[in-house]
Amino acid sequence: MRKKVLEILTRNEDKIIEKLIDYAKAGGFTRFNSTRHEDWRLSVREIIRSLAYYLYNYVNDIIRIEDKAGEDPVTQFGIKSARAHRARGITLQMFLGLFKYYRRAYLEVINESDLSPGEKTEAKKTLNTFFDRFELGFCSEWAGEGPDSRLLELQAVNRSLTNEKNKLRTIFESMTECVFVVDSNMEITEINAAAAAYFGINPEDIIGMNCSHLLGCDCKKENCHLYQAMKNGGCYKDVEFEVNTRRGRRRILTSGSFLQDISGKYAGGVCVFVDITERTLMEQTLRLHMHANNSSIECVTIFDESAQLIYANFAAQELLGRNQREILGMGIEEVYQGGEKVLMSLIRGDSWRGELTQNSYILYVHANPIRLPGGKIIGFFVAARDMTNHKMTQLKLQQAREETEREAAKLRAIVSVMNACIVLVDANDVITEVNEQCTVMTGKSREELIGKKLWELHSGETLEKVRTLVHIYRTQPNHPRTTITRRLGNMDVIMSIQPVYRDKIYDGILLMVFDVTEVAEAKRQAEQARLAAEMASMAKSEFLANMSHEIRTPMNGILGFAEVLLQQNLTPEQEESVKVIQQCGEQLLELINDILDLSKIESGKLVLEETNFSLRRLIHEAVNLVEPKLAECNVEMKIDLQQDLQDQLKGDPTRIRQILNNLLSNAAKFTHRGYVKVTVRSEAVEQENNQIKLKFTVEDTGIGIPKEKLELIFQAFTQADGSTTRKYGGTGLGLTISRNLAQLMGGEISVESEVDRGSKFSFAIPVSVAERDSPVDSNEQIRAGMGVILVVEDDWTTKQLVANYLERAGYDVIATDQGKQALTLAKIYRPDVIILDILLPDLSGWEVLEKIKKHEQTQDIPIVVCTVLPEKERAFSLGAVDFIQKPVSEKNLIRRLNKLTMSSKTHDTHVVLVDDEKPVLEFLKTVVGGAGYQTHEFLMAEDALNYIFSGGKAHAIILDLMMPKMDGFEFLDRLRMGPKFKHIPVLINTGKDLTEQDYQKLNDKYERILNKSFVRADILLEELGQLVKNGVARKSMEQQEQRRIHILLVEDNHFNQRLIVKLLSDEYQVTVVENGLQALEALERDRFDIILMDMQMPVMDGYEATRQIRLTDKYQSIPIIALTAYAMKGDYEKCLAAGCDGYIAKPVKRDMLVKTIKQFVLPSAGRAKKNRTRDQGVESLVPWYLQDLAEEIEKLKHAAKINDFVTVRYIGHGLKGSGGAYGFPEFSAMGADIERAAAQEDAEQVRSLVGRLRELYTQVLEEEL
Repeated sequence: MRKKVLEILTRNEDKIIEKLIDYAKAGGFTRFNSTRHEDWRLSVREIIRSLAYYLYNYVNDIIRIEDKAGEDPVTQFGIKSARAHRARGITLQMFLGLFKYYRRAYLEVINESDLSPGEKTEAKKTLNTFFDRFELGFCSEWAGEGPDSRLLELQAVNRSLTNEKNKLRTIFESMTECVFVVDSNMEITEINAAAAAYFGINPEDIIGMNCSHLLGCDCKKENCHLYQAMKNGGCYKDVEFEVNTRRGRRRILTSGSFLQDISGKYAGGVCVFVDITERTLMEQTLRLHMHANNSSIECVTIFDESAQLIYANFAAQELLGRNQREILGMGIEEVYQGGEKVLMSLIRGDSWRGELTQNSYILYVHANPIRLPGGKIIGFFVAARDMTNHKMTQLKLQQAREETEREAAKLRAIVSVMNACIVLVDANDVITEVNEQCTVMTGKSREELIGKKLWELHSGETLEKVRTLVHIYRTQPNHPRTTITRRLGNMDVIMSIQPVYRDKIYDGILLMVFDVTEVAEAKRQAEQARLAAEMASMAKSEFLANMSHEIRTPMNGILGFAEVLLQQNLTPEQEESVKVIQQCGEQLLELINDILDLSKIESGKLVLEETNFSLRRLIHEAVNLVEPKLAECNVEMKIDLQQDLQDQLKGDPTRIRQILNNLLSNAAKFTHRGYVKVTVRSEAVEQENNQIKLKFTVEDTGIGIPKEKLELIFQAFTQADGSTTRKYGGTGLGLTISRNLAQLMGGEISVESEVDRGSKFSFAIPVSVAERDSPVDSNEQIRAGMGVILVVEDDWTTKQLVANYLERAGYDVIATDQGKQALTLAKIYRPDVIILDILLPDLSGWEVLEKIKKHEQTQDIPIVVCTVLPEKERAFSLGAVDFIQKPVSEKNLIRRLNKLTMSSKTHDTHVVLVDDEKPVLEFLKTVVGGAGYQTHEFLMAEDALNYIFSGGKAHAIILDLMMPKMDGFEFLDRLRMGPKFKHIPVLINTGKDLTEQDYQKLNDKYERILNKSFVRADILLEELGQLVKNGVARKSMEQQEQRRIHILLVEDNHFNQRLIVKLLSDEYQVTVVENGLQALEALERDRFDIILMDMQMPVMDGYEATRQIRLTDKYQSIPIIALTAYAMKGDYEKCLAAGCDGYIAKPVKRDMLVKTIKQFVLPSAGRAKKNRTRDQGVESLVPWYLQDLAEEIEKLKHAAKINDFVTVRYIGHGLKGSGGAYGFPEFSAMGADIERAAAQEDAEQVRSLVGRLRELYTQVLEEEL
């Protein structure tokens, strides 16, 4: 073992040195931190040499009396070391600290070694003795005493300790309890004879064993009572658990405590235990007997020979209402009422059985004497069972029988006078009972009916039904009742057949026949009335539709030409007159719409749409309608929007806006002072469906409504003041329609009001939160560009100039010249930045700035003050983030705004960085990533391309040209092959001097070129910002080829013809015909991209014309848009059924016309063949795609032939991604199959799939061409 210890210490010399240095640093011995490694090594080796000598020549547990310090080499080594360190100026405290680290390092190396537990214990003991002797030497030297005088003192202490140790050892070994001691690692260091004998193992074999191995348990430290006691410096008592011994599994009772060394640290623990296996078994047996008695529902009592109670189980205690302590010692006659007669029998030695009354209980008692084997009576056993419930049940059963008999008599009496035929049939289909009405209905006496078979009462189809039902009743237990309606003579009857079951076994039927002749007649009359009402409703709907058409047609001309006139150069008076015409026409149209809406709601024909919309845009539009009127009356418009209000929602924005407009219009109409306030809140209602409930509240300080009129105002054509002299106009339809619309959308509208104090209207409706990627209706959407800027400027020229600057830079602009409106717009839109002038007509800009910064909804919006006033300090003191003094420079303005918006707008922008030089790539990552962009770095161009082609996000690319394997030129060629990736802007960052040939190779596949040798971070970010702002710098193909679109207008009304031509002729070529027949002739003469079809025309109407066009193959692809003045439910569906693709209701607005034309017409192409779904702009690229695909298929064929699976897989992967993008999902599916087969290197499958792909390509080519 000695040799092992020395080998371990010598082998781990470096580890000891590392530990020493770490301990010295941690202990703050800075003087020794810089000591050279070699000095430590010499010191360690010197100690090991001294230790080696000690191990082989001088091993003793303690210093004996006869030992001389001068003769002890270890003590002398300590003296020598102390002198050397004292000479170097080291104090005793420092030396002791270092010595402590030496001892700790050596002991830890032994503890981490592969020695057995027993060997480790012995080795650590030897090392500690060695270091004790060493410490004795240097301590003596430092104290100025000779080692011999110190030794004499230690010898005296040692003798005392030896005596105490021997005494404790004797006690330890003589204890009958089992005891063992463990160290801090839970390894046994000592065990007494009793414990070793208990486990049947020699003590020497136990020393060094982990206590969990000895006890045969897998106890973890955190669950071990002894370990926890040692760790926390405490003890534990009387803990039971099982252990493994040679006698098997035994149960022990254990206690333990921690042990500590001289320094007070815990050094282990002691455990004492005794075997309690037999005692535990006895206790369990006793508990079982007690539990059995106490679990019994019978009252068990035991009396001694003098008839005094000595035991009562729980049931007996409950019956007597006392616990056992209270009743022990009571006599049998005290425990049981009437117990005297029981006792007399028991004293005679007889058993007793019978009933006793105990308070309100009835008991059945059986009692027996308890005898010894010789026959001597030593006590009495009495058991009692509570029979109270049993007796009560018998009584109730008797009462139930009597009650049943009475009820049966009543039932017979009721049945006999019922106005229904009742027949009882048994399980054999024999009639057993009928009532008097049955004899009347059948015309037979009771005697003639009873005893006959059920089948004799029926015939024909009814007989077969009844037979079938009875068969079902027999085979399907607990089948429900069945009802049959039939004619019986001249009567209409309902026959109810109820099966009867006993314990799920069929036992017959109860047949009831009711005469419902009068009810049936009333139902027939009601049906006739319903049909008449439906015809009337249809007539009403038809009338409204025709009226709508007849009014809307001229109204279309009036409003349309008013719109055209307003675009001309009119005098102010002429412009005012045209605006009056337009306003009157719109009011009349609004009235017509209200009447139609009410009609559709009442007839249940109003259909709600579900589309994405911007809530803030909706609120803004509604508020804009009433703000001018409120401003005239000096009424304040307030808006309170919830801080975290969702903006992009899904629902019916038209109807929500209609309700809000109605409520705001009423509030503006009836309020002449104070304010009108709009409050919007939301709350989640269905988290799974992403639904929220929007609650709008419109509050005013107007005239109010009397309480008795609050419900009246929701009735059609009704106002709170309905007199002929009323002050306020209106149809009285607005609130009626609003309530009905709210209810249709799953919500409700309510009102609170007080006369002369104002009103509060609220409505709540459920909507869905729009998905993140869902498109928002262009009319509802604020573009997600560089940001939204609110410009507050009263000077028209400056406002337009700033707006132009901002729009060119990619910002969305909201502009106003009013301070009050600026406050409203800030709350609604929460713009990214506000540019604020100070000299405004209504409020001072300073006041606007102060109010915005004080309001919790707007206080975080950055404000840039832009004014001629030189008051920069005031602007910053009120909360502005920047100050620009007019005149405004475009470059200066955009640069400052970019700084404010860049950090918030770039975090969702992904930039791909491609460069084979690591330092350059790190520079790009630091600069671009530091500006808030999400970066993706690639040293290899092909890796970047794979990332993009596999769906990785890439809003811009910064690309080096000169790279190995694949250079930037090839990267761009392959990137631009896919139409899906043509739009990604590319910024070339290269150190190459580009030649004319290079520029020709690049063509137009990039947006900017920077020289990487000279590029600065600010230039790089400015160029990148421009790319991200403007997207791909290519003109839209739609804009380039818009004039090619040729429109066929089919319209019989000359005013509408002139209007639509006027609206479209600036941008489109329009041909006009007057009816459907002329449209068919025009299609034969010319080619058209789209048809605008009026549906109500003479000769041939639009429905028939559309059907005729769709019957001709060559016209299948031309979109047809219906133009109709009808606005009733079913109009849209009727147009689609005829073959139309879209629908526009008159009066026609130019914006709606242009939007619809752009939606259905792609430049230079009609609709996609075979109704393929393609992105806008892709159609014109299809021929090039098919041409390129032919070349790819040839490459694929060659690669499959030579089993080049890498190429096959690559081409298949590209086909999988591109096919769907061009509207060919069948190509995508085939590409996925080819890629999968190539990955599996299935040559036969690959060749088969390539052959099928060629066939599919030929088929698609024929379809497309």
